[in-house]
Amino acid sequence: MTGRDSAVLFSLSLAQFTTTLEFTIVFVALPSIGDDLSLGAGQLQWVVGAYAVLFGGFLILCGRLSDRFGARRLFLVATVLFGLTSAAGAVAETAVVLLAARAGQGLAAAMLQPAVLGLLQSVFRDEPLRGRAWAVWSAIGASGLGLGALLGGVLTEWSWRLTFAINVPLMAACALGALVWMPPGPARSPVRIPLRRPGSPSARPCRFRLVSPWRPIRAGALPSCTSASSRPVCSEPFSSVENGAVR
Repeated sequence: MTGRDSAVLFSLSLAQFTTTLEFTIVFVALPSIGDDLSLGAGQLQWVVGAYAVLFGGFLILCGRLSDRFGARRLFLVATVLFGLTSAAGAVAETAVVLLAARAGQGLAAAMLQPAVLGLLQSVFRDEPLRGRAWAVWSAIGASGLGLGALLGGVLTEWSWRLTFAINVPLMAACALGALVWMPPGPARSPVRIPLRRPGSPSARPCRFRLVSPWRPIRAGALPSCTSASSRPVCSEPFSSVENGAVR
């Protein structure tokens, strides 16, 4: 692996690490966020949920954008968006701004995921080298989930806002690495994979229902039962459309 390959792998792994880190880093900070911004339990749940919903809801669409406009270009846009929304979260004074920032982070993470995967495939073409790159990338990315709560506790000792601000220099490093080390590559993927319009929108309500039980249950277990029973209804259109695409 050359020095350039190592630099590219570092940038891609750092991006993956940051997106997984940011999902769990706010867990410990939630009580401090609630006290500072006067947020209730339901709003605090969406500090976590907004990130997950936007990430899951736009993952398929962002994969299509990566094919259409190029993985490197989408990677740069996503790192800038993640950095800006993290900065907005760090200075948020209201629940609306904070939740909008978390939603923006989730959208940026959804853009980063397919872009990173596409760049791993295009940069590391040699099979053994690609295998090592995947191993390093997945290990570093997974470590973000475990380190998030630990680092969040340390940063919250000073201020919960640091759990957002820490992403700004990390994403700046990723963007710089993409500009300096990553090859431009084709603007579009040579393989044209049509985006099936009924399939992608039908997947979003299914993913939304998977996380909707996080909302407060006020009157017995009815909301929980409704959520569980509606998942097959939401997922059936997506399954039918995609099965038809395979056939």
